[in-house]
This record gives sequence, C-alpha cells and structure tokens, in this order.
Amino acid sequence: MRQGISKAVLFLMIIFLTGCGREEIVMETVSTEEEGEEDIPEDAPEEAEVQYPLIAALPDAKRIDFVIVSEEKYCIFDGEKYGFVAEDGEEIAPCIYDVAYPFSEGLACVCRDGKYGYIDLEGEIAIPFDFDRAAPFAEGLAYFSIGDTYGFMDKTGTQVLSFACDSVSSFQEELAFFSIDGRYGYIDQSGQIALEPIFDDAGYFKEGLAKVMKDGRYGIINRDGTFIVEPEYDSIALDGSFIIAQSEGNYTCFDRTGNILLEQSDYISPVGGEYAYFTREGKEGLIDEEGNLLIEPLYDWISLQTSERNLAIVQEENLYGVVDLQGEVRIPAAYSQITYDSYVDSTAGGMFLLTDADGNTESVDAADFSEKILCSYDSINWISRDRAVVSQDGLSGIIDREGNLIESIEYDIIRFFTDGAVWMKKGSESWFYRSSGELAEGRFDYDNILQRGNCYQTEKDGKYGFLNGQGEKVIAPVYDYISDYKICGCFSNVYVSTNYSGDIRDSVIKTGEPVQTDDLSEALLQNEITPRIGMYQEFTQSGSISYEDMRPDVHTIKQEALRRYKKTYKLYDLNHSGKPILYFKAEPYEYNNFPESYSGFYAIMDNQLVELFTGNECGGSWRGDRVCLWYDKETSRVLPGTIGVNGGFGGYSYHRAVYDWKDGEMTSIASFGWMTQPISYYSEEELEHAELVYGQEGIPYTKEMIEQAEQEEIVQVYSVNGVQTTIEAYQEMEDRYWVLFE
Repeated sequence: MRQGISKAVLFLMIIFLTGCGREEIVMETVSTEEEGEEDIPEDAPEEAEVQYPLIAALPDAKRIDFVIVSEEKYCIFDGEKYGFVAEDGEEIAPCIYDVAYPFSEGLACVCRDGKYGYIDLEGEIAIPFDFDRAAPFAEGLAYFSIGDTYGFMDKTGTQVLSFACDSVSSFQEELAFFSIDGRYGYIDQSGQIALEPIFDDAGYFKEGLAKVMKDGRYGIINRDGTFIVEPEYDSIALDGSFIIAQSEGNYTCFDRTGNILLEQSDYISPVGGEYAYFTREGKEGLIDEEGNLLIEPLYDWISLQTSERNLAIVQEENLYGVVDLQGEVRIPAAYSQITYDSYVDSTAGGMFLLTDADGNTESVDAADFSEKILCSYDSINWISRDRAVVSQDGLSGIIDREGNLIESIEYDIIRFFTDGAVWMKKGSESWFYRSSGELAEGRFDYDNILQRGNCYQTEKDGKYGFLNGQGEKVIAPVYDYISDYKICGCFSNVYVSTNYSGDIRDSVIKTGEPVQTDDLSEALLQNEITPRIGMYQEFTQSGSISYEDMRPDVHTIKQEALRRYKKTYKLYDLNHSGKPILYFKAEPYEYNNFPESYSGFYAIMDNQLVELFTGNECGGSWRGDRVCLWYDKETSRVLPGTIGVNGGFGGYSYHRAVYDWKDGEMTSIASFGWMTQPISYYSEEELEHAELVYGQEGIPYTKEMIEQAEQEEIVQVYSVNGVQTTIEAYQEMEDRYWVLFE
C-alpha cells in the first residue's frame, strides 16, 4: 500500500445460515493508516464520485473495430473511417477521417480527402488541412510535408525546422534519428546533427540510451554516441535495469553503464526490471540489478513469487520447493506441484499451495511458513487472511484459517472479488453481496460474473453485460463479445462490446480508473520517408503490396486498405552503394493470438518502383511469413530474406529464405527449414531415406522403425535449398544465418 492512502485492508467475513436456505454475509471494515499519511481537512470539497461504467459510442460509427485511448479520449475506427469520442460518451468528431492518430499533446493528427491537419480536444480544427503528410506531435514538434517541402512544425502550424534527409523520426528525449543514403544518425531540435550518420540502423533513445546497428552487429550508445556496449552482438535489448546481449548462443548481461553483470550464460531473461533469470548447463539461477548472485544455478526452473518478489518457487528433478533470495530453502523440493495464491489483502502476503505425490494438499502462509493446513480439496483459493473458497467434485464451500469447514460444500459457485464483494450461487438461487456486506437486490443467476475495474462483467447464455459497483444491472447481457485482447496504447478497465447482428450497437465501456498497459509510442512515434526520396515516399502514401495466400493466389492490397494497421518504413543500404532499398511492414494495432502482417522490400530501378519480394501473415493458425534481414556470419554481410511458419492442427513447417541484392538483381542464395507432422502425412519419397526422418528427440529413424510406426506418430524432416537433408546440414545453415529483425 502506498503512503498517503487510507483504505480498508481487511474484510472479516462471517457467514451463517438463516434457516431459509439463504446466507447473510456481514463484513466488518477495518481502516488502517500508514506512517506519513496526510490528514484531509474537514472542510475540503468532495470530488464528485464517478459512476462506472461509463459508456461511449459514436452515433455515426457503423461498428467499433478498435479503439486507442489517449489523453482521456477514444480514437475509434469503425472499419472505414476514424472518429473521436470522450470517455463519458460525448462526441468529439464523427467518423469522417481516412487516417487518424490518437491525441498527443492536446492535438490529434487526422487526414481527410488526402490532406492532413490537426484537431483539438473539442474537435475543432487547430491547424488547417494543408499538408500532404503529417505526424503526431512529440515534444512540441510534428513532421509535415507539402509537395517537396518538409520539416517540423510547432503547434501553430509554423515550420520551425528543416533538414535534408531521406527519412526522419519523431523526437524523443530531444533527439530524432534520420537516414541519408541508408545510413542513420541523429539530429537535435535545432536541426543540427547530434550524431553523424554512421549506423546501419537506429532507434529511439530511452532513458539516455539507444540501440543501433553497425556492420550488421548490434550495440548500445549514449547521447554522445559513445558505445556503452560495443556493436558485437547478434541481438541486444534494453530491459529495465539490464542490457541483454547475445552472440553465438552466449548471453551477456550489462547494467545501463555498460558494466558486465553476468556472462557466458545459455540464456538471460529479465523479470520485473530488477532481477534476471539466467541459465548455465541447463540449470537456472537469479541475479539482481547490481549483479549479486541471489540464487545459484542449481534448479531446473525458477519463478519469483509474492508482491515483494522475495520468494521463488523452484523445480528440481520434477519436484517443487520454495527458496528465498538469500538462497535459503524455505520449503524443500519434495512436492509434485506448488502454486502461489495472492489473495485480496496484498499487504498480508499470500499462501503457497503444496500438493504431494499422493495428491494431498497443504496451504502454507508465505509470511512465516509456520502454519500448515491439510486440505483434501480439488482447489483452494484464499480470499482474505482468514477465509478460503474450496472446491470438491464441482461444488464450493469455505474454510477458515485453521482449515475448518465453515460453509458446507454445496454451492455451485462462490466468488469473492478483490473489492470484498461476493457472488454465491446454489441451484436456482443466487446472491450478490456488495463490498459493504449489504445484499444487493435482484436476480443474479448468471452463468458467470467477473470483476472488471469497479464493475462486474456478467455472462448469460453466451451473452455479456455489466453490473455497476453496487451490483445494479447497467447493461443487460445482450452483447456477443467483450474485448479481452490488447490494443496498442489501450488501458486496462477499457473494453469494447460487440454485437454481431441486430440493432444493438458497439460501445466502449470504461469500468474504472484506467491504467495504461501499453506504450503509446507504437502509435504516436513515426519514422517518415521524406519527399526527397521520391517514389519511396509516394509508396508510403498511395502504394500497394502484393502477397500470396495459402492456395497460393496473388492478391494486391493498397495502403488505404491498411488504415487499422501501424506501419514501419526503414531504408537500408545493404551493399554500401548509396542506393538504399525500402523495408515496409504493416501490422494491426490490436494484438491477436496469431500474428498478422504485410511486409516487403522495394527498390527504385530505372526510375521505377520495383517490388523485390513480400511476406504475409494471415492472422490464423495457417500463419505465413514476413520479410526480414539476415546476417551472414561467413561473409559478414547483411542480406534480405523471409522467415515464417505454415501449418495448422496437423503439423507445422518452418521456412527461411536468404537473398542477395546486388547490381539491381535479387537472387536466392539459401533456403532451409523443417517440417513436423504425423508420419502418415509424408509422401513415400520423403520417408524413403529413413536416416533423414527424425523423432522428437532428434534421433534418426530406421526402415524398421518407419514400418512399425503408428500413423499418427510425429516425426520431422529437414531441408536445405529444397533438398531433404540431415539435421546436421540444417543446423549448419541455421548457425550461419542470424535474423537481425523480423
């Protein structure tokens, strides 16, 4: 609990039968104060309490495909056009814009009839629609182009900065990266070169550091251009307090000043920004942000637990235990399963649930490990320091701290929510108790109730609705779908409701104070191709991309059909010829379970834009491929290519292709991949050479093994340059080529 906040932290729940088949729950709320809490003056004005949920929809929107939240406004796409609406439902701008970015620094960049301009938070035109191209404001400046003129403007629409370059990004931390002839550098907000264009690729500065590529290798620079980590790595990432670099399968961990914290590891994975797991010889350990070894690499698996992250579940020879960050064993690795249950009162810690080889369960207090409660239940979920919901044979009851059954196991559902509210259901009867302990009126015979912010999402017969914080029905269960996918820049507690048919309209529903869960920079920060680069710039505005689908048939999709996609453009000079090729990728703002994208490489040849090759991920289990850059470790060259996966429920094929771009020609120089599927799916030719057919452990088959194999037995085959080959030959290709980015 943060200082300066007073709230109820303990709910004592007394549950008893009234004799008429209905239970009454009385909740005593104990208010606690922390040291340093400020007193609130008695005469302080009371803020008007917001009544959630807040429901918003644009009257003219045909539907809501997705919404991006920014500056307490919704940027809505209805499948054809963009519009804006406030969180309380007040319309800011109807769905009339062909392109729109979320509000940034009080203005939204929008496009209508091929011209860009800006509107303010009231929907009024703030900067006229005079631009052929424009971008969101970042640090007081926004990119624009009019004909052959381009540069950055201020919030009055006045040009304040011009710089001759092929591409330029938005500003972040007072610097923007730019490219000239495929080489990247940085400019400051006066238009002066801060770092010369000597890099193959560059990215935004974050907390004073930026990832760059030089000669096909990645490194980290500071604002002076000094390498904090030299460009010697296949991949590199900034993650919280750590810089994680990888080369030739070896991982090295640096702090943000470039000091080595850990090296010669098989894998390093930061967690929570303050700790990092690492693997050596198949065993995991843990370090902190200063490189202190907290847990020796002795375990098969480690997972930090508890809000203070001071305890970890560990796995050792398929058994589980708990250790603290001093390496002391708190629970021996003797259990077939251990889970951590973080219940409603986070200040009190949680409970470890231990299951032994015989299926017996114990519940252990994470605070002192002194109390063990033997349980014979299918599940146990602590909902306060003194109560837990238990289930057995599909029914639920409640036990106390000592494990005594205080509410018999006869309920179909008992669900306690983090605010203290309770939903109980038994047969045709159901009850909803508010967080205050009062019984809410009405019927609550829903199939499911989930907490969403300050509200509750209901489900009945496959339809969804909402209750408010008092348990009152605000939206009847009439919607087919409530969004649960992540949207770029979206907040938790913001949902899109959808009805696939009928007159019920889509809505944006806010269920509580939003917490930003994604970085808006993906939607706001742009890398613009300038008019100076000619046909490349024309492509970004009105070009099209061709792609093959699973049949494969060739299709064409235009830029205007990609309005719900975030787009990336980069220029790369792969041969140091001064004639860069264009990389393009478009992927949806919303995050789906399966990747979806269009990508390609383009060149200008004989004064024409030429499509070199493209990739397409379909967004389903069939998937597809995407274009990428490869690094050839034998020749130290950066090469274009593709990487992808195809398949479905029967099996998958992984495929990689590498090309050479030289003297205006694109030639294939390598392809390699592997396929895994039931043995019955392979042709006789593919199974003819048994030594080229492999089991799941990478061991080759024999003819006898193939003849005796079950039809659904899963096997793998490998190929190089279209020819079936050994796993060793495939591995040689995989070791030679490294994907720089996808």
